[in-house]
Amino acid sequence: MASKVSESDPGLDKTQSQERSERSPPNKDSAMDAMKLALNKLSTTPIQLVTPATPTTDHVTVDVDGKKSDGKQKKKLYWTKTYAFKSICELLAYHKRNHKPIYADIVLICGLARHGWQLNNEQVALDKKLGEGQFGEVYKGTLKTSVFARPTTVAVKTLHHNHMSANEKILFLKEANVMLTLAHPNVIKFYGVCTMKEPIMIVMEFCDGRSLEDVLQSKEKVSLDDKILYLFDAACGIDYLHGKHVIHRDIAARNSLLTSKKVLKISDFGLSVKGVAIKERKGGCLPVKYMAPETLKKGLYSTSSDIYSYGALIYETFTDGKTPFEACGLKGNQLRKAIIGQTVKLTLDMEVPVYIALIFEQSRMYHTEERITSKGIIEVFKAESGLEELDTQGFFHRFINLAQKLRRRGENQENEVNIAPKSTELAQNLNYPIAAKV
Repeated sequence: MASKVSESDPGLDKTQSQERSERSPPNKDSAMDAMKLALNKLSTTPIQLVTPATPTTDHVTVDVDGKKSDGKQKKKLYWTKTYAFKSICELLAYHKRNHKPIYADIVLICGLARHGWQLNNEQVALDKKLGEGQFGEVYKGTLKTSVFARPTTVAVKTLHHNHMSANEKILFLKEANVMLTLAHPNVIKFYGVCTMKEPIMIVMEFCDGRSLEDVLQSKEKVSLDDKILYLFDAACGIDYLHGKHVIHRDIAARNSLLTSKKVLKISDFGLSVKGVAIKERKGGCLPVKYMAPETLKKGLYSTSSDIYSYGALIYETFTDGKTPFEACGLKGNQLRKAIIGQTVKLTLDMEVPVYIALIFEQSRMYHTEERITSKGIIEVFKAESGLEELDTQGFFHRFINLAQKLRRRGENQENEVNIAPKSTELAQNLNYPIAAKV
């Protein structure tokens, strides 16, 4: 039975009753005062407000003893109309169990189950800070999924909670909305979001390696086989995204993360959008050196514009992480005009496998309809390198690719550049010159 906070409540002394009677007519403030006076008595039974509060879920923070003083433990009360509780769960349970209207004549029959990706902040523990982005920091942390399971190592993006507008919070959570349905071995896994309290967090897979950019720019030598494997993994990840109608819009080596087992995963979906083709005209800091001509000219984004950026990723991979168009000396609007006017062109000035050169050339075609698709890229890789997509369930895929890599190394012991008979046939069929240098 609900306990009422009123002048006749035996839990109130005369002084408190007198204070209550002097405040007439009763209002929301008096209801809050009543809750403060009864907070010490609060248990599993709800407090019935003397004056109904605003008919929307709200809360008030008060001290344990109902008085304002420093160093006191604070608690919150939640209510919708008449009854106040220590937690939202208790509020819902009471209205459901006792068939009390939660608003007007609306009775709660059953609640909707929480989705697995809706996480509590208490499930996430932040550890080492990894970096900082536009909206907040990125941490290495752990995620507790159940009382029996071992905590999972995760990467956590947190939102700056100071001076953030509602639109900025929406933009921050836009990345989570895009990642919600993605599940592929070459795409960073999404675990969920924490939005019940500050800080708002996006929880995702932690890669125990480095970014492809860091690996390429390091002093360690990256073998040809590894470069081919990384590009194939990236193509598989991009193809999966396009199959899910997701345009990444920021394909680059810096957004390609590697695991300790040399599996590449596409990451950073902050600029990503859902759709096959969209038009968007906005300023801000955009990766001009990676963007397609139609994007720079008209603001058009499509799966084909991702493929154009994939060509820039090929360039980075075979130039040890150099930034596209770095040698031309143009930046910003000057570079944008030069790309649109075709006065500058990205080229590979080193020996590469013929089929890599073909993929690069077809991905960098000026007109979208002339570019190769992600599926076309994968088919070329399969025909030329013998690689296969990773098992989507994650079983034994590394063993298969390792065997394929060993086989290719045995076939190419005498040649630094792999130019197989299939490459010659492919080049002839596509009307490209038979060469290993572009």
